[in-house]
Amino acid sequence: MFQDPGFFHTALLKDLKPGVKYFYSYGTDEDTSKVTSFTGPPYPETKVAVTKFAGYGDMGVYYPPYYGDSMPGAADVTHALEQEAAEGLDFILHFGDISYARGRGYIWDQFMSQMTKVAEQVPYMVGVGNHEYDHVSGGEKDPSGAPENGFHPDWGNYGEDGGGECGVPTVHRYVSPDNGNGVFWYSFDYGLVHVIQFSSEHDFRPGSRQFLWIEKDLKSVDRKKTPWIVVTSHRPLYTSQEQNGDHIVGLHMRLSLEELFYVHSVNLHMAGHLHSYERTCPVIAGDCVKPGTGTVYVIVGSAGKFLDAESYNEYPWSKYQNCEKFGYERITANATHMHVEFVAAPGGEVLDNFIVPSWEENLTQRTFKKFN
Repeated sequence: MFQDPGFFHTALLKDLKPGVKYFYSYGTDEDTSKVTSFTGPPYPETKVAVTKFAGYGDMGVYYPPYYGDSMPGAADVTHALEQEAAEGLDFILHFGDISYARGRGYIWDQFMSQMTKVAEQVPYMVGVGNHEYDHVSGGEKDPSGAPENGFHPDWGNYGEDGGGECGVPTVHRYVSPDNGNGVFWYSFDYGLVHVIQFSSEHDFRPGSRQFLWIEKDLKSVDRKKTPWIVVTSHRPLYTSQEQNGDHIVGLHMRLSLEELFYVHSVNLHMAGHLHSYERTCPVIAGDCVKPGTGTVYVIVGSAGKFLDAESYNEYPWSKYQNCEKFGYERITANATHMHVEFVAAPGGEVLDNFIVPSWEENLTQRTFKKFN
């Protein structure tokens, strides 16, 4: 049944001062929110000591009793993020499978209410996943400008998981920088980090509109200002979990993008889609390399949706897996390294942690091999 979403209001705040705490409320004369606050971001040219942020995919909504569309881990992760935001996160990245509304407006309403205490305090930056976007009809509604009904290569498992949304509700609920293609792919600088969120639900192959944008954006990064590059997409490049269709899509993503990430020294890639956690070594074309010479790939699709129980295949590049705990990634970057932690919710136990050092200069040319 259709539910009118009502009106969406957007306010643009200009001339914010870095480090200043701003207090605000929102609403109407009849109904106004409680006063809350956020801290002004650093100027782009300003060097900061630390940049701290969180990332995850695949959350959904929670409400008792836990059945149907209610996601069992979403409550614990949301409450943990509320505390993290209050203690000083700079921003949050949610790379797809946001509410799992799939065309049901009331679930979007529930999700936006659920995340209020988080998004009131820090920038909440989203990307699209299959459950926001994928469709096989209705492409004329698609605000991304993709041809016909989107990206459906014969080797892919792209279907109609968006439930007819075609990305429309996501576009109307979230604001993103205008340097790419709206919420579908974009980048931004915050403190020491340059972030690229791209869409694995759109054509990412060499020569595509999105690939050319990613290439141009990576070339534009000034590592003196932002020494760290973090890239996200909904689907992962590397997964060892026994889900064959996603493994094949990952191989094609590697074939298309991994050399580009190597040439431009991408430090960390985060994805979701699989409802579990997995972390690679620093890796190039399936080979582990020493820290500072390859990208680390992390799957953190454990923010609320029922966890995937499939077993893992043995690959030398897969260094840690967990399909038993909900949680999120917490990243703390300074001038010399990034400290990355997988934090369980509830409880806050750090289940995995690793250091990403600065990328070494003057690396030798690498020949990218075909996959085994």
